[in-house]
Amino acid sequence: MNSDHKAVKRLIFGTSGSGKSTMFKTLVQSPGYKYRFVFDWDLKIATELGWQAAVDVRGLCRLLDAGRPVVFYPEEMFSDLEDAWGFFCRFVLDISKRLKGKKLLAGDEAQLYTTTNHAKFQASFLHLLNYGRNHEIDILLAAQRIDGLNKRVTGQLTEIYVFKHADTDNEAFEELRKIGIDPDQVKALHHPSVSGKVSWIYRHCLTGRQETITHAISKTH
Repeated sequence: MNSDHKAVKRLIFGTSGSGKSTMFKTLVQSPGYKYRFVFDWDLKIATELGWQAAVDVRGLCRLLDAGRPVVFYPEEMFSDLEDAWGFFCRFVLDISKRLKGKKLLAGDEAQLYTTTNHAKFQASFLHLLNYGRNHEIDILLAAQRIDGLNKRVTGQLTEIYVFKHADTDNEAFEELRKIGIDPDQVKALHHPSVSGKVSWIYRHCLTGRQETITHAISKTH
């Protein structure tokens, strides 16, 4: 246990094709982590990064023992993604209790498996949010809309990356406004399929620092 660990809880928001998943893949490979645990519900991350995925506990342990990213593809064990996510969070918690070093728990398209219903919120995920820092666990999630995630998640953010949203997505814009991000700034962001550029708003929630970042990209991407 390391109660001095300052947990990082990053969330990335944006529509499909806005650059959200590219940012997710960049951050999931960030240096400084001894262990990486990835919930890969559609095998997209494993396929695009060339990582091996496991379908059961034995496979997960083999990846861990081999020093590889521990990527979980849940389809063979679970028919319900919320149940699969709860299982994976329990696995990460149990394993992390005996492992020293910084750990990253990551998942893309989190709106598909993290319920907004407070009564059904996964207890293992809630425990990770509240006490994961004691086991040096950081969290990285990506989702299409901020209002698609439970406030128990969004209320604990340390860093936010906001990509382009649909201009008519008023509910999401209202939630962004509540956490101090101007909806008009989000509407003005570039979408790579239109402009050949991708841009995002970054906010460090603990310090209040905010900046808009724009990168030129190839239109063929």
